[in-house]
Amino acid sequence: MKNAQLIIIYNNNMKRNLILLSIILSINIFSQTEKKLPIPINTVEFNEYAPTLSSDGKTMIFQSDRSGKWRLYQITMKDDSTWTNPKSIQAINNYDTRDIFIGYPFLTYDDKFLFFASDMKGSYGSLDIFYSEKINGEWCPPKNAGNQINSKAYEASPSVSPDGKKIYYIMKRLSGKNEEKCYKIYACDKNDENEWINPHALRKPINSTCEDVPRIMYDGKTLIFSSIRQGGYGKFDIYKSIYIEGVGWSEPENMDYANSEFNDRLIALSPNEEYAYYTNDGGFSDDIYYKKVPFKGRLKKKMIIAGNVIDNETGEPIVAQLSITNVKNNKIVTEVYSSEADGSFEVDLPEGEEYKIVIKKGDYVMLEKSIDLTEITIERTDLAVNFNSEEYERTKKKAIVSGTLIDEETGEPIVAKLSITNVRNNKIVTEVYSSETDGSYEVELDKNEDYEIYATAKGVIMEEPIKITNLEKPISFNNPTKLKNITENTNFVLNNIYFDTDSASIKPESYTALNQVVNLLKENKNIKVEISAHTDNVGNYDYNINLSQQRAASVVDYLISNGIPKDNLEAKGYGETKPIATNDTEIGKAKNRRVEFTILKVN
Repeated sequence: MKNAQLIIIYNNNMKRNLILLSIILSINIFSQTEKKLPIPINTVEFNEYAPTLSSDGKTMIFQSDRSGKWRLYQITMKDDSTWTNPKSIQAINNYDTRDIFIGYPFLTYDDKFLFFASDMKGSYGSLDIFYSEKINGEWCPPKNAGNQINSKAYEASPSVSPDGKKIYYIMKRLSGKNEEKCYKIYACDKNDENEWINPHALRKPINSTCEDVPRIMYDGKTLIFSSIRQGGYGKFDIYKSIYIEGVGWSEPENMDYANSEFNDRLIALSPNEEYAYYTNDGGFSDDIYYKKVPFKGRLKKKMIIAGNVIDNETGEPIVAQLSITNVKNNKIVTEVYSSEADGSFEVDLPEGEEYKIVIKKGDYVMLEKSIDLTEITIERTDLAVNFNSEEYERTKKKAIVSGTLIDEETGEPIVAKLSITNVRNNKIVTEVYSSETDGSYEVELDKNEDYEIYATAKGVIMEEPIKITNLEKPISFNNPTKLKNITENTNFVLNNIYFDTDSASIKPESYTALNQVVNLLKENKNIKVEISAHTDNVGNYDYNINLSQQRAASVVDYLISNGIPKDNLEAKGYGETKPIATNDTEIGKAKNRRVEFTILKVN
């Protein structure tokens, strides 16, 4: 801001008109760089001071001496974003009709209490801190905040934390500096009995030599206050300091965008931090100014994610779902839809987190993007999202299945070959490899089918396949699939191995499952395994032993014919001697008729 000095030589008869001219010129010069709330909120000849805003930013309370006495006034923002004329808060202003001071208002963040300073009846001496509670939309008669905060000395400029557990205020007028009155900033805590306790002056770097009017912000840890200190513009400037747990208050930072060579005090931020309202005495008197908060000056920065979803062939807008997930806790932050009119979307994301953005229509994913906002450096990111109608039609028939493979012991990602089998026809429909980076995999499969997914890799084994029943929509397995290290005596049942009745002849539909064993043994050539066959208790004992031995031998022969060394295999028939279920039911008998895989030795 630029200051201007008007020098006028006048006689006594010209005095009144020239003073008024000086006032008007001073205000006009100052207003070239600042926006001031209009008349009748601000006045030319009186003071307007200490704005405080409601939680929605649509109600402002401030103090003014326009009545000849310092009193509190309220204005409300109309639908066209202009303010109503000031209205006196009668319940507080008329509580004591004497010539007293009422000022320094602060509206709590829940809008339920209005704190202020006054020497009205009930005070202990000089200015005390009072409060009024709003009940059924009306302010109640004021109450003194109590003797833990107030004393015979000077207490003023209260500001209460969002949780109501701490109050900040000024106390103990000090010797002046640069012709200004100086104070110390104090704080007081509230205990579980709702009593104020432990009043104390804030330590350096908050209290330096000359402080005034603290305001604690909505985050409960950012304190904004005015100070005359080295590095400022000479008079009171607005500073901010952030409380860091275990460390204390950070070095105060000059809020340059709101400061000038005049006295700048008592900032109030709109809820979205778009505007800052504050007091400046750059005119003939104190007035309330406002200014758009620059992006770098915001306490809690937000990034705007915006864009349009457009059909890449027709250019027509597409209604699509935008889903944003917090990566840390995997919770959805917001879900919106692009506009039917133009395909546009726009959301705000707060600083401090990492997010995953997914834009899709049905099961067709057009964009999947991670964005790290632990520290925001730009205000806006625009996304161009193209809709492909052919891809969209294809996703109506197919679905994505994804997951992750890790080592059960170490938790490290595993690179493995995944074979996906259609259970209906027992055929492998596709094979993919998991990522070396994180063990992830992704495969597109036909809908309305059942699948089993087998993974094979060196040194590990998947004992049970991943089973999918009636695939209807995309599936993402959030919990990683853990593969066990290959060790001696590891044992599991080979599913989907079928023989002709009373025969050792392997049915063709068994080949898919057997080929999984082939893959496993080719990846791990250093192991020797037993292939054992088992029966139920139907029939002769010796017959079952012989049949099971022949079936085990048939499986071993198949593995040998597919390149597995004979020395790595051993066939064993156990007949009915090792049941894993009861033979009294058909279900139990079916479980007992099985082929097992056991690791005998790891070389």
